[in-house]
Amino acid sequence: MNIEELINNIEKDPKAYIGENISLNNIFMYINGFRFSKLHTYGNIDIEECFTHKFCDYCINWINKDKNLNISFSIRGYVFYIETYYKKNEKINIFFNICNDFFKDFHSKNKK
Repeated sequence: MNIEELINNIEKDPKAYIGENISLNNIFMYINGFRFSKLHTYGNIDIEECFTHKFCDYCINWINKDKNLNISFSIRGYVFYIETYYKKNEKINIFFNICNDFFKDFHSKNKK
């Protein structure tokens, strides 16, 4: 399973991965645990590397466009920005929307 598949699975059934206390922070912690476990595996980890190194900036750009802001660089992680600029009842959906857009862009740029 890669990072995209994991996030898609969490989106479909968050309780199966996160438990009853579903929050953006708990999703973040689960994803980080998955990412760090990948450090000990072999194979194609391009999508994980891209997520690790580019997702936060992508998230900030997405929020800038959505909220008509001008956040210039990330000094905090993506959870902070989603928590800051979105209402409680929309934060998790916004996270998954950003992820879906990020992975679509990744695949469109990395077609073989």
